[in-house]
This record gives sequence, structure tokens and C-alpha cells, in this order.
Amino acid sequence: MSSTRIKVPCLIEQGWEFLGSGNRNFAFKSKDGKQVFKVQYDGGMTDSPQRSVRLWNEINYRTGKAEIAQLGDFNGWICPFVEGGMAKDDEIFQTIIAVFKETGRIIVDAIMPGNVVISSSGIPTCIDIGLALNLNSKNKRFSKASFHEWKKMQESINELFKLGMMHCPKSTNLIKALLYLSQLNISYIDAEQIGVNDKLIAYLAIKYDSHEISESATKKIIKLLSKPHTAVTGYSTMLSSFFSNQGHDEEIKSNDNHCTLS
Repeated sequence: MSSTRIKVPCLIEQGWEFLGSGNRNFAFKSKDGKQVFKVQYDGGMTDSPQRSVRLWNEINYRTGKAEIAQLGDFNGWICPFVEGGMAKDDEIFQTIIAVFKETGRIIVDAIMPGNVVISSSGIPTCIDIGLALNLNSKNKRFSKASFHEWKKMQESINELFKLGMMHCPKSTNLIKALLYLSQLNISYIDAEQIGVNDKLIAYLAIKYDSHEISESATKKIIKLLSKPHTAVTGYSTMLSSFFSNQGHDEEIKSNDNHCTLS
């Protein structure tokens, strides 16, 4: 048992409410209910206090600022306590698009229940930003820490995707689509272009599941993405033709059912 686990009661005695623990952090709420203190008990690079503060302020800047903090023997970080409701599938989808557009990061576990919260003022907040990853090596923001974490977590994340297809199918397919594009290392990805076309997202999600990473696959995807995203109707027609030629038409129709919110 780590020394952190042994010392946890000390914080509770100081008036901090224990909220719970994830894979790598303990979380405590301040006595006034306005702040959360997180302390890492696992040495993972993506959950260090320094990276966590940087990413929180990059992704959740509308919610409030995070800072490095020390409470007694604990080195950790503090962020605002976000009171609100769990985001619905469409709200998670829009949050993923917005974060990817602004930062190039994919919130790989955005579909985890409670990870995206909508505040009373309507602001979406990603509570656990450890798996907000930048995996595209052609992107100037490419992160080696993100890459190593993804390699380590990929199998368990794929299991999460299976569950995600039951309660957040639209967002799950979007994450898969963005991961696939990142794996192809396409230099520029227009988040808005991806977000307006469910059929394109479904196709890319299927390609992610098929593990098809090749030069020919990259060329086909670049051809699809080169079309103007403003012409949504014509774009969908072009995609339908493309899918039929590739023998994926029935597969896409089936997957389309999972892209519609009930």
C-alpha cells in the first residue's frame, strides 16, 4: 500500500471531503464546496500535476482556472468543483469536436459516465483530462506522453468503446473516427467537417475497428476530406458512392442506426 493511501485520512480531518479515486488520482472537495484537490498516487506521465493543470486550463478555461497546490504532505493540484448533470450523447459529441478543434486533443474516455459534466450555466467541463491525447505526429502539438499512454491503454479503451456503443453511440463513433485519422497522421483535420457528417464518422469508425493503416487507406481518406464540407448534401452523395465502390454500403447502413440519438 502506498504512503498516499495511508495518509488520506489526514486530509479528511482537515475538512476535505473524499470524493473518490480513479486509476491514478484521489479527489477531495473543499469544505466550502468550491474546489477539488487531486493528488496522484500512480506515476503515470499523463496524470502528473503539471500536465493536469496545463490541460485543464487549455480545455476547461471557461469553467475556471486550475493550479498546482500543496496541502500538508500532499503535492497535487486544485481545480473548481463543477456542479451539474452528466452530459448526454449529443453534448459529449459537441464537446469532443470543440476540444479537438481548439487543441488537437481527443478526449479518448469522454464517454465514461460523468467525465463530461454540463454546469447549470450550460458550460461543458471534462472532469478527468488525463486521456485528452494528441496522437497525430504531423501535428505540431504531438505529444510523446500521449502516444505512450495510448499504446498502454488501447486495449482497455477498446473495451470501453463496446460499452459506449450502448449508451453514447454517436460520441463513441466520433472518438474512433478521430483516432483513426490520427493514426493515419493526416496533417490537417477539419473538426467541423467531420462533425457535420454522420456517414463519414461511421465509415471512419469502421476503419478504426478494422485496423486498416496503409498508404492506400491514407490516400482514400485524404480524397474524402478534400471535398468542401459546406456542401453537405453533395458530400453525402459522394460518400455513398465511395462506400458502394469499397463494398461497405451495407455496413455503413447498419452503423448509421447507431449514430442516431433516440
